[in-house]
Amino acid sequence: MTIELHPLSGLACNIRCQYCYQYASRCVEVEQGPPRVISDEMIDQIVASLPPPGKAKDGSTRTWFTLFGGEPLMAPLATLERLFQRAADKGRTVGIQTNGTLLTAAHVELFARFKVCPGISIDGPGMLNDARWAGTLEATWQMTARTEAAIETLAAAGIPPGLIITLHAGNVGTDGVLATFRAWLARMAALGVRSFTLHPMERDAQAAHWMLPMDRLAEVLLSLWADPPPGASFPLFSEVLALQSGEDAEASCVWKTCDPWSTSGAVTYEPDGTQGSCVRVFKDGVRWLPAEPRAHERQLILAVTPQEEGGCKDCPYWVMCRGHCPGCSIDGDWRNRSEFCAVWKALFAEAERRLVAQGKVPISRDPQRAAFAARCAEIWAAGDRAGLARVVADVRAGVRAPPASVNGHGDVPHGDSHGDHWDSARGKAAGAPVDVARAAEWTENGFRTAAAMAAAHAPVVAVLTDVLRARPDATRVLDLGCGNGALLQSARREAAFFPMGYDTNRIAIAKAWQAMPSGRWVVGNLVWDDWTVERPDVLLLMPGRVLELPNDNRPWQFLAKIFTVPTIIVYAYADWIATTGGLAAMCARLGWPVEMKITGPDVEVGVLRADHP
Repeated sequence: MTIELHPLSGLACNIRCQYCYQYASRCVEVEQGPPRVISDEMIDQIVASLPPPGKAKDGSTRTWFTLFGGEPLMAPLATLERLFQRAADKGRTVGIQTNGTLLTAAHVELFARFKVCPGISIDGPGMLNDARWAGTLEATWQMTARTEAAIETLAAAGIPPGLIITLHAGNVGTDGVLATFRAWLARMAALGVRSFTLHPMERDAQAAHWMLPMDRLAEVLLSLWADPPPGASFPLFSEVLALQSGEDAEASCVWKTCDPWSTSGAVTYEPDGTQGSCVRVFKDGVRWLPAEPRAHERQLILAVTPQEEGGCKDCPYWVMCRGHCPGCSIDGDWRNRSEFCAVWKALFAEAERRLVAQGKVPISRDPQRAAFAARCAEIWAAGDRAGLARVVADVRAGVRAPPASVNGHGDVPHGDSHGDHWDSARGKAAGAPVDVARAAEWTENGFRTAAAMAAAHAPVVAVLTDVLRARPDATRVLDLGCGNGALLQSARREAAFFPMGYDTNRIAIAKAWQAMPSGRWVVGNLVWDDWTVERPDVLLLMPGRVLELPNDNRPWQFLAKIFTVPTIIVYAYADWIATTGGLAAMCARLGWPVEMKITGPDVEVGVLRADHP
């Protein structure tokens, strides 16, 4: 796990890389004014709050403390010195990621004194670095020359930096350019540079102009693996080989089941002390605050979604790759696997070939591979992280029971969405073993597929549409227990209204807001909370939620609130229908006079009559 600190607000940077994954966030934050520098007091508070060095839960080394940007060398020298000093006092290995254009002799002295490990972002020499734009072509070449000089300066001082390289059409797009790139790598290795971190170009900012075809990207990577420059080390290749061997302790965060709403591989701190997530996942420019506890919806979804639909089902490399980083998902949607899937498959296949040639059994060919995948699902459904080495060890040892849930309720807090109460709401005690096969099949909205969700929503949407047509004055619709807002989103395709939602799940509410930012979305529980939004004209309610309430006066206080709404649409899905005798029976138990609109085995919908209590 890496702790990243941004010494300047707004992701401030002195160049404008045309593919920068921070582009969307920087466009949003530039409106907040000029960058602010972290204060000495905040430096002390943040560093004092860091966990001690050691091993993280997934087995990785937890010692790194990295200054990140934007461009961190834009911060005053005194600020950098204090950061390095406090981190060193805490026993942290200090790193900095920079473009190197602002490096001075004073910076080099600081790096040497505090044993700072610098990483420099550069894509190659001269014109090969043109995607790292500085406003004009001449300015870009000047900045590239400064970066190259910084590498030489650090190497001469005995502090050879690692290089962070993004692969694109400008530096490896043709065989001629690739030859120049290879020669440059050899020169860098001769200077003493040993680590070359290779990244595919993500589809951000103006990246489309520089994107490589997937087969070309795979070809380039395989050629570098087969014939590396003397002395050069590529962590990507050693990580893939280690993963195929069942080891992930030192693997990058991209292979470690990242939760896009609360990234675990990188935890960031802003100059005001705000703790955040990796900026790579924020494709809409909004840097959401981390949602706790961390969850694993993405992995559970990908494991059962066919590959032709953006998932990873039946992929032989699934337990190692896990869909890769959500920041490079297909269409920028974290629910999909990496858009570089074909590239990762090519690398895992090469690792497989190498291990087989050595007489070893790679994970992708292990007879217990299916058991590894099942164990991953067990651990994720119970709310924990499924490190590869741990999963392999568990299966080898015959461990099958799910671990205790980190929050006592599967992978997300209660109330995720309509129909998700199949675990505890059907009489299962909190913390009881999770039905992993079922958990892995259900989506975050409690339906097995998107088609099943659409079919279940359709009758509710039909009744809501009829109500709105009959009541032209009704403009506000509140979904109580709205989850991620999927039901209201479906309804808005059929009728115009102002959407409002309550849910106890912060992650779900954030997704609802992202889908419909013009609506009103509240994290809360009306059993205990007062209304914090204007009264709706129409309320959507599952009576099953009321039947779940404790047997005291809270249900009646709750009902007193909701019965102030002029029109209440009630509905039930198949699970409640099967266990309670149907929607009419549930309303009868509650003493609610209901006019049934739609009945059936899968969905029932009704409207409470005007003489409701």
